[in-house]
Amino acid sequence: MDTYTVITDGVIDDIIAMWLLYKLAPNAEVTVISSFGNIPEDKAFKNSQEFISFIANSWKLGHGASLPMSGKFEHTWLHHFNGPDGLWGVHPSSVKNPDAIKKLAHTQHIISLASLTETYKLAKTFGNTLKRTTIMGGVFREKGNYTADAECNIAYDPQAAHDFFSEQHISEICVIPLDVTREVYWTEEMIDAITENNGTNKWVKMMLNKWYEKYGRNNKRVFKLHDPLAMYLTFFPNEAIWEERGIEVILEGKQRGKTSFTPVSPYCHVAMGLKDAQKISRHIASLLFDESDHA
Repeated sequence: MDTYTVITDGVIDDIIAMWLLYKLAPNAEVTVISSFGNIPEDKAFKNSQEFISFIANSWKLGHGASLPMSGKFEHTWLHHFNGPDGLWGVHPSSVKNPDAIKKLAHTQHIISLASLTETYKLAKTFGNTLKRTTIMGGVFREKGNYTADAECNIAYDPQAAHDFFSEQHISEICVIPLDVTREVYWTEEMIDAITENNGTNKWVKMMLNKWYEKYGRNNKRVFKLHDPLAMYLTFFPNEAIWEERGIEVILEGKQRGKTSFTPVSPYCHVAMGLKDAQKISRHIASLLFDESDHA
């Protein structure tokens, strides 16, 4: 049986990414580790707890990093995008406590959807047994989404990201940066078309509608599937165009958190293109919404 560890900050696209994992690997052993990122760790834990209780009852849950490696935050919470709680206040009505862990015993696959603080720690611990580590983070050919140079998941803890990419890891490392995640999205019309034939569809559709109401519509945005694309490419890697590159993270000055390519660091597989971004957007929607479940 495959074992996955998902590191998440528990906001809307993380919930969708975890649901996609549940759909694609229903029999896998999965542990979710909550981490600070777009929201504080305690709120990420609560949202992950709700997801597991509502959808993935067999999954386990544990607390992860609540602070960067430096011990202090370098950023402010991005409440304008996901709301103060990360889900714009859209929560299931009842929640049961999932199986909790104090320490992760083993894992084959790490899927990192938040800051790299916890990812770095786990890679150090399980380096000899990991098969793959998948990172949603970084940006190489475009502007960042936290600063002009930096993507959020790297900017939240540049030191952890720098150390992760510069040190040798045994497992295959796959990086899905903003350069490609920005190409995969759902429009408001696509979300309106979601059939509310089960509880999970209703919950996710409510979150997405609330996101459009509070943020997307006023800012003329589409809902970009950053974390869901990282999860999707874990199972459908042939849908991306990959380059083998070393990654460097700048730690000093105004460009702190910027990712760039370097021949010095160990090589990663970096997704730098998609064969058909809109096909992927539709495929993710069909995988999630077209099948009946009974939550």
